[in-house]
Amino acid sequence: MTDVVNPGLKDLVISTLRGVCEDKAAPAAAKATAARTLAEIEGLLGKFQTVPVRNDTEGENMSETDIDQEIQELRKRAAANSAALNQ
Repeated sequence: MTDVVNPGLKDLVISTLRGVCEDKAAPAAAKATAARTLAEIEGLLGKFQTVPVRNDTEGENMSETDIDQEIQELRKRAAANSAALNQ
């Protein structure tokens, strides 16, 4: 993938993919593919996924505070992902 992206083209691609996701007549497979592609563009999954900053502590060694912080971080990411898909 190239580092130089035409912003107009990126906007067109994202707009088109969102249109597929919002089209009530679009097949479920098309919506799923469009949603996955949007997630890849945003770096949420796939080979261009940004690596989340995480606590390196193994689950069984985490304190209650660490677990609460991890849950809050996951909720925050889920809300951001949901908001991005609903734009």
